Amino acid sequence: MIIPEADTSQQGLYMDTLEIVKPGGNIALGKTLVCSDEAQDNPASAALDGKLNTAWQVQTYPQWIEIDLGHAYPIDQTALFCEGAGSCQFIMEAKATRDDPYQLLVDNSTNATSASLTNPLQDTFPITEVRYVRLTVTGDAQHSVSIHEVCVGTR
Repeated sequence: MIIPEADTSQQGLYMDTLEIVKPGGNIALGKTLVCSDEAQDNPASAALDGKLNTAWQVQTYPQWIEIDLGHAYPIDQTALFCEGAGSCQFIMEAKATRDDPYQLLVDNSTNATSASLTNPLQDTFPITEVRYVRLTVTGDAQHSVSIHEVCVGTR
């Protein structure tokens, strides 16, 4: 927010909420989401709960979650904490408003690198102003994938 040095309009400024997002923080933590499918024991919300011992488990492909960050944020990095028998293949897309088309941020649809809870799949890209982030799991080199955490933020 920019506040002019001299305000001659005689209008006040009211701020309902001020949110400070530190670099490296996870903006997606605890946010609301919708998903294509989930198991009762492994719900999609587990991917945003901040716990690496819970997971959204994906058995068939493609499957997706759409995260609503609540309002637009400038982001330039994602990290995906996942486990599977092979490599997690996915794309990450985002948009600023509900009606906007999705823009591709990350294309790991042909990923051959295995990830783990100690070695997440991390990607960076030019700063983009987004409110909605969609992760689409497109496959795995072996079979199912467990998405333990989806992180969205700035460097």
